Amino acid sequence: MLRRAECDCDRATIMIAHRCVGITSVHRGDFDAGRKHMEASLALYDPNEHAALAYRFAYDPRIANLCYIAHALLHLGYPDQAFEKYTELLQAIRHHRHSPSAAFGLFQSALFCTYSRDLGAYKRDSNFGADEAIVDELISISTEHGFSLWRTAGVILKGWVLIQAGESDSGLAQMRDGIVEWRGHDAKLFVPRWLLMLASALSRLGNPRAALDRIEEGLALITETNERWNETELHLRKGELLLDLKADEKAEASFLHALTVAQHQRAKLWELRAARSLARLWVQGNERQRAHDLLAPVCGWFTEGFATPDIKEARTFLDLVES
Repeated sequence: MLRRAECDCDRATIMIAHRCVGITSVHRGDFDAGRKHMEASLALYDPNEHAALAYRFAYDPRIANLCYIAHALLHLGYPDQAFEKYTELLQAIRHHRHSPSAAFGLFQSALFCTYSRDLGAYKRDSNFGADEAIVDELISISTEHGFSLWRTAGVILKGWVLIQAGESDSGLAQMRDGIVEWRGHDAKLFVPRWLLMLASALSRLGNPRAALDRIEEGLALITETNERWNETELHLRKGELLLDLKADEKAEASFLHALTVAQHQRAKLWELRAARSLARLWVQGNERQRAHDLLAPVCGWFTEGFATPDIKEARTFLDLVES
């Protein structure tokens, strides 16, 4: 598609082609390629010339590009740059009058919050930040305009928010109903993410075996669809659940698998999370030097995001290992 567009030498066609290849790359877990394609697409965007393309290609190209650049940068280990794109995305949504673009952007914004521990429902101090309002707006605009798929996504995300707020029964029911409804649209895209979030909720509610079943379901699905941008997190969550079930050796194997996937995808955020999980396990087994040798170079790689929970916790733990 991209080669054909480049042969045609049409700016708009090349821009859309980069967008399509970029989105596909991110979903497949090739975050670096995805970022480069989305940035190339964004660089070609002229609001005066291309804003109307939203009516031909479902969403405004700039909004779509910002969504996936933010995702890619976060996974690649650039949380400050990712947050800048997230903020830019919210501003773009507010200034665009194309309802499908707004709904899509709100969905991706809320999804971004579930990856970033600095934002929204992923916070652990009961301060849900911006994403609860984003989810409510997503549900509202999707209901008003009949965007049934994005409304369903809003229902799932709202259930997740409710669970984090302590409304466990209603939140879990909402998540489950939403996932069933999503699959009723014959949609497989994003299902591994929904299953991972459901597993996290089940684990939080004290049901690790049911959570592990959802993780295994998600892993089977990514093998079928090749949607691998949640692969590392699925293996990490599996390892955490196996620890809860006192299966330490299997947990270590899952963490090692997560580390390998993260390194293959150049996903430094996930490499850090996997390295921290392994280091913690190894320290418990009196392998402090091994833990240090794994975690130190990963922590040292980062050049930004030092105020984010992931990096702060990893560096604090590394200091304890070195003491």
